Amino acid sequence: MTGFLIGLRAPWTGLRQIGQPGLRRYLLAPLAINITLFIAAMAWMLDTLDATLRDGLPAWAAGIVYLALAFALGLLTLWVTTMLANLLASPFNYRLAMRMEALLGNPPPDIQSPLWKEALLTLRGEGRRLLHLLFWVILLLVLGFVPLLNLLAPIGWLMLGAWLMALQYMDYPLGLRGHGFAAQRALLGGGRLGFSMGFGLSAQLMHLLPGINLLAMPASVAGACLGWNRLGRSRPGGEQDAARTMIGARSDVHMTSSKKS
Repeated sequence: MTGFLIGLRAPWTGLRQIGQPGLRRYLLAPLAINITLFIAAMAWMLDTLDATLRDGLPAWAAGIVYLALAFALGLLTLWVTTMLANLLASPFNYRLAMRMEALLGNPPPDIQSPLWKEALLTLRGEGRRLLHLLFWVILLLVLGFVPLLNLLAPIGWLMLGAWLMALQYMDYPLGLRGHGFAAQRALLGGGRLGFSMGFGLSAQLMHLLPGINLLAMPASVAGACLGWNRLGRSRPGGEQDAARTMIGARSDVHMTSSKKS
């Protein structure tokens, strides 16, 4: 339960932290990308819903279909736009994550990679996440046609969304620690699954709230760094594990540095 609560609070703590003077400069580009994608996604979703309801549905079924389709399209639009926004804003998000880790006492190495190399690494990571998403989407769609089990489908979609949010944003602190996609999945599962679900549910809610959703991406990036550091301090041996995996970091200054920030 402790891990779940740490994850649940992390995005909202990140939302408060991104207003610091040292972090504000990383917000403009992600904010512009979020606004553009949000407007485009809403226009597409509303147009799709209207087109569906214009296809000769009886009046008694229109309301049910509208709600069901709005729920499914809303989640799908959220996941796809989140992945696309993170892809476009990844250079800014990684710099935000590096700055956040530095404030927490975990300064990553100053590696100046060519832009094309960063872009290729980002595309590869997003491609693997997309394949992971497609696997679970197909599985849940099949589940929706199985009697009785289809009653669990809405819960499955909600949990899938939380897991995908955790995978998306925990990539920043874990990537800075040298973990690839397979390692990230292993780290976020098992005994840390409660933390992952708490973080994912909270980030998912933040992305759905009007106004706040425009800052949800940088807030979740900062929250992922904060949450992972706090999770390490709350687990026996967590700081030693973080020290072994963090490139050039010293975990014994986590608590002091986070208080100073």
